[in-house]
Amino acid sequence: MSIWTMTTTNTLNPESLTGNSTGSDAAQIAALRAVSAANAAAGFEQPRYTVTIDGIPTAIIGTGLDSDGLPDHRGIADLLRRITDSH
Repeated sequence: MSIWTMTTTNTLNPESLTGNSTGSDAAQIAALRAVSAANAAAGFEQPRYTVTIDGIPTAIIGTGLDSDGLPDHRGIADLLRRITDSH
């Protein structure tokens, strides 16, 4: 069993979400799905997502800005899709 944690840091307050999966590959996919859900709900925030698997830092994903100067949530969604498709 692997334990994953996703921490969201934004201008308001950090939040952590923890879950468990049958192994590290499943934990990575579950954690990235959690990032995807948080990203979809981020609105005008520009959060940074930190993922750990079994206590090991695995990913740090920061929200950039799009050409209009707004948080680029679509860019993160595309990145996550490419990562999960490669598994």
